[in-house]
Amino acid sequence: MDPQDYITKMLSDKPESITDDNYVNALYDSIASDPNRESRPTIKIVQFTDIHLDLQYVSGTSNICAYVICCRAINGHPSNKTQQAGPLGSYGCDVPIDTLTTMGEFINSEVKPDIVFWTGDIVPHDQWHYDVNYVAQYQTRLADFMKANFTEYSIYPLEGNHDFEVANS
Repeated sequence: MDPQDYITKMLSDKPESITDDNYVNALYDSIASDPNRESRPTIKIVQFTDIHLDLQYVSGTSNICAYVICCRAINGHPSNKTQQAGPLGSYGCDVPIDTLTTMGEFINSEVKPDIVFWTGDIVPHDQWHYDVNYVAQYQTRLADFMKANFTEYSIYPLEGNHDFEVANS
């Protein structure tokens, strides 16, 4: 089957309500026009996923390097500000602990969720360091963070693919 014919067939099998790309907007419009919308039950959910926390992140270090992740002391401290890791993160780097702390403060003061989903991938992208203790260190760090910050919320944890990968055991 030619690709265009396949797409046409797939679109013809869709329910009329989702044949255009406006499905989500139409749902919002439907909710907005519902006279009972104020009494509609809602829940607030926060999802922590792919945090890739880096306990070796150092603000001001180079965010450009030959490794999978940068922003560590080994990457040096460039004088060019555009090449420096920021205090709360930088492109090409994993997440510093200060970002996690700031997220916790914001969630507690502004979001106040009903449920927190913690869906894994806590460890940084430095797979060459992975062993059972290394991965456990990051798991423990985030579990301690969750206990310290989100005790009044229901937390549902799941592991991510990086949380199982232990190359050096």
